[in-house]
Amino acid sequence: MRLAPIVATCALAVIVTAATAEEVDHPAYLSWSRCPVGTSVMFRSLTEAKGNTITTTTTTLKQLKPDAAVLEIRKVSDATGKRVEGAPRSTSSTASSPCSPASRRKISAGR
Repeated sequence: MRLAPIVATCALAVIVTAATAEEVDHPAYLSWSRCPVGTSVMFRSLTEAKGNTITTTTTTLKQLKPDAAVLEIRKVSDATGKRVEGAPRSTSSTASSPCSPASRRKISAGR
């Protein structure tokens, strides 16, 4: 098989990158970690296409753990001419994330 050496090389590259990646503070976690639980941020957007649609996204800090910020996201839209609220969804922002040496050089250079 010709693909076997290519797949093995790619797998090795991923393992080496993961092993050498340094952990850096995640900007979203840092922002949320400064707020008390229950803090909400509301973002409202207007789309102008065949009428105006206003979408409001509210993100609320539900729990702050040492390794992650747990968030709830709710969206409300009037795209159909009446208010439609989507089901809330949960997500988390980890406290740190891997940063490869190449990315670290870009960050250090101010890019």
